[in-house]
Amino acid sequence: MMRYNWSIILLTGIFLSIAFAASAQSSGTIAGTIKQQNGEVLVGATIQLLKADSSLYKTAISDKSGNFEMEYQDALPFILKISMIGYIDHYLSVSDSKPIIIQLEALPVSMKAIVVQAKKPLVEMKADRLVVNVDAAPGNAGNNVLEVLEKAPGVAVDKDGNISLKGKQAVLVLIDGRPTYLTPADLANYLKSLPASAIDQLELMTNPPAKFDAAGNAGVINIKTKKSKTQGFNGTYSGSVGQGLYNRNSNSLQLNYRKNKINVFANSNYSNWEGFNNLDIERIFKNDNNDIKAIFQQFSRERSDQRDNTNLKLGMDYQINSKTNLGIVVSGFSNPETIAFNNNTQLNNKFNAIDSIVQSTNNLYNRWKNLSGNIYMQHKIDSLGKEITFDLDLS
Repeated sequence: MMRYNWSIILLTGIFLSIAFAASAQSSGTIAGTIKQQNGEVLVGATIQLLKADSSLYKTAISDKSGNFEMEYQDALPFILKISMIGYIDHYLSVSDSKPIIIQLEALPVSMKAIVVQAKKPLVEMKADRLVVNVDAAPGNAGNNVLEVLEKAPGVAVDKDGNISLKGKQAVLVLIDGRPTYLTPADLANYLKSLPASAIDQLELMTNPPAKFDAAGNAGVINIKTKKSKTQGFNGTYSGSVGQGLYNRNSNSLQLNYRKNKINVFANSNYSNWEGFNNLDIERIFKNDNNDIKAIFQQFSRERSDQRDNTNLKLGMDYQINSKTNLGIVVSGFSNPETIAFNNNTQLNNKFNAIDSIVQSTNNLYNRWKNLSGNIYMQHKIDSLGKEITFDLDLS
């Protein structure tokens, strides 16, 4: 006859959760220094941490001392790709977390022919910010914006979707220079629903300009969406499909009409994602003589049956004169999610015979919805970046 010893199951479950959480949080750091062949350090080199399948895991930029540092939570080895304009790309396999020194070789100079190529780098260093050009990394295709942020230099996203920059929490996240007015959970779900193909750049500011000091003292991340500057009517569609155990797809449509001083635009995004998470745990309890007292086993099966993400953005800009712009934007999203979770926990005696069993099934339905509007006016005072802005937001 089965007995349900709830106290033992509860205590072992708590201890096991603590042990598992500690294991899940374990991480390592890959650090090093980038130099020229003459020994001088290189500032602003781009370091890409690649998985074994060459997909991008994380990026970093060498600082004024030529140093870089990246945290990882997946199993080694990784591949490092170091690149900088004027130098040959360098690849290195990394199987441990020992500090490394990398010397880049300068590109050979040839006067036989001059070829000019225009290509955006993955990361650009500017006076007060780092700029990540999303389209410069082919691996971003099919990802959402939150996944792109996870790979950006200095950015970390925890399991709950909280975003930090250089280890600082409470980062101010802007869309096209304007606050989202979303809670951290709602913001994470919004960024999950936004495909990478809909954005142009990420601006990372650890020391933000004065206008962000009040709300962005922990850092500012500005997500710049794509906008067309072509006259007349034009549009762009992009889509991607991925297949694992389940499938995922994302679709993005940008429409734009620009004539003289008026610009009207509409952006629509839809993505569908299915996934799963399996967790098998076994814990053996022993006495002082190292004899087995009991065995705890837990088998958890979680499947996100469906996550449909829909975003829509409509807006109009009017250029009053060369220095003053007036505009209105209305945007919204709807992200429903269904999760089925099955858990089977059993406690066995020292002979590995079942003593107690607890089975549970949970079906969760989450839905995030948001609708917001913005009316703004921007007046440029001079060519040095000084400006006066007025924003009226309703969310």
